[in-house]
Order: sequence, then C-alpha cells, then structure tokens
Amino acid sequence: MMIMKLFSNSAIGVTVVLVLGLQVMNVVQAQPCSDLTKKQCKKVTDCGFFDDGGCISTTIGKLSIVRDGENNFAPCELCTVGGGEGNLAGTDEDKFSVVGGGNKNWINGDTNVISGGKRNVIVRDMEESFLKVMEGNTISGGYENEIETGDKGVLFSVITGGKGNGVYPESKNNIESATVSGGNRNVVLASRAVVTGGQSNGQYSVGGTNSVITGGTGNDAEGIGGVVMGGLYSNANGVNSIAFGGTYGGTYAKNDHSMVINLIDLGVPEDPDYYNNVEGCSKKDEFSVCSKKDGHFLAYAEQFTFQIGNNVDKRLIINKDNIKNLLNVLNED
Repeated sequence: MMIMKLFSNSAIGVTVVLVLGLQVMNVVQAQPCSDLTKKQCKKVTDCGFFDDGGCISTTIGKLSIVRDGENNFAPCELCTVGGGEGNLAGTDEDKFSVVGGGNKNWINGDTNVISGGKRNVIVRDMEESFLKVMEGNTISGGYENEIETGDKGVLFSVITGGKGNGVYPESKNNIESATVSGGNRNVVLASRAVVTGGQSNGQYSVGGTNSVITGGTGNDAEGIGGVVMGGLYSNANGVNSIAFGGTYGGTYAKNDHSMVINLIDLGVPEDPDYYNNVEGCSKKDEFSVCSKKDGHFLAYAEQFTFQIGNNVDKRLIINKDNIKNLLNVLNED
C-alpha cells in the first residue's frame, strides 16, 4: 500500500493524503432500466415499472423537477412534472420534456409537452429508438390521445384535446407539423395535415400531405392538398381536390383538381355491408356522388339559383322541372 501526501496546512491543522491500494475495486455501472424485464425491474432500487411504458428510471434527472403529486417521474435531463399522479416526463435518454399534470400521461422523447388530461402519450418506439425522432410535439389534454413514432419519427405536431386521437407516421417519411384539434378517434398520417374535429376522420389518409378535414364522420383526404368540408364518409382522393358535404354514401373528389359538392340527402343504405362492398363510387348506385375526370366540378343539388345583385326579378332558378329547357338552349346549333 502506498500513501501519498498531497498537501498539509498546519495553520488549520489539516493534512490530506491519497491512499493507493495494490488492489483496485471494479466499478459496476448500473444497467439501464429500459433493458430490464418487469421482474428484473422490481428488484432494482432506482427503477420502476410504469404501466405499459416498461421499466424506467425513478431517479430525478439532472436539473429536473417533480414538483408535486404522487408516483410521478422525471428521469430525463431538464425535465419537469408539475403534479398529478402516475406521470412520466421522458426517460434517462431524453431532455427538455414536460408533463404539467393529470393522470398517467407519458412522454418518451426530447422537447415534448403534455399539459394534462389522462393517459395521453408521446412516445418513441423503443426498438431501434435512435433511428426515430420524437421532438417538439404537444398534447394539450384530453383522454387517451397518442403521438407515436412507429417506424418513422414525429416532429412539431399537436393534439389539442378530445379522445383517442392520434398522429402516426404511416408513410415512408417522418411526420412534421401535423394537427388534430379535437374530436374522437381522429388521426393524421401525413405531414402538415389537419383534422379539426369530428369522429373517425383521417383513418386512411396516408398520402394526404397538406390536407384538411374540417369535421364530420369517417372522412378521408388521401390526396395531396385535399380538403373535406364535413359530411359523412367523404373523400378528397385527388391532388388538390375538394369534397363538400355528403351523406352515408359519401362525396368523392376522386380526380386531381376536382371539386364535388353534395347538397342532397341520399338516404341510408339498407345493406349493412354497403361500405365494405363500395369503395368510392366503384359501383353505380344512388348513395354516392363522384367526380369522373381531372378538373371536374360537380354540384349535386335539388335546385340552382342564380341572382344578379339584390333584385329578385333578376333571378334564374334551375330545377328538375325546367332543366330540359336549359339543355335544349345549350344544344341549339
């Protein structure tokens, strides 16, 4: 054994020595919690099993804060949990994420925020997680909303509330700047796409980059820049296409730069398997309205009224009773 004197200060009576042993103690690094099974996780002091989130570190991260509440964790660096119960702000690999409160909200990734609500998650798939980016996303509240990477990454996207809404990258690229404003079971699957509300919208809109669905039920904007303005089971399939309104059969702007407006209640199909058999006017039936070619403008209505100024005497009304007169005039040589 060797004793090495580093310094001595007789004025204050302190002597500091360094003791060097011939035997060197091995330093054992703690195994990352994320690599542990549930059974192993429970045996490690600084690890805890977080519902479906797996094994996570219960150690407060560097410069992180858990301000209040119960069973809250902030293992990442410069992360915060403000309160609530069972919330997780990041893993020990993450930075700058915040959970404001609520119940069982979970973040895995950098610079993400869940303000509150219950069972909302912003998660990066842990399998080969270094390949998947999860940054700058926000869930403001609601219940069981998800922003999840899957095979790709998600950046700068927002779910403001609602229930069961999601942002998922199902195309070949990362999703960026996507928005679900609220509603129930609405999803965004492409970059810069927006669903403002309604129910079960966007379920098949994988190709709908820059698209908008304003509400309704079961609507999709599969075309780039497509727009669906409410209605039921309508679709803007074409590039820069627009579908307005629609009933149970659907309004389909199938072609590029097409616009289809449906102002007629077409009724409800009696066949319960109707939607499984018909895909966007693939069959000729009385329940769907569809574009036929690129640049097609189709307005489906009981009556068309054209008026110049405020003078009702300068009004032209076209309906099923006089439409033949108009056709005859147009077909005259």
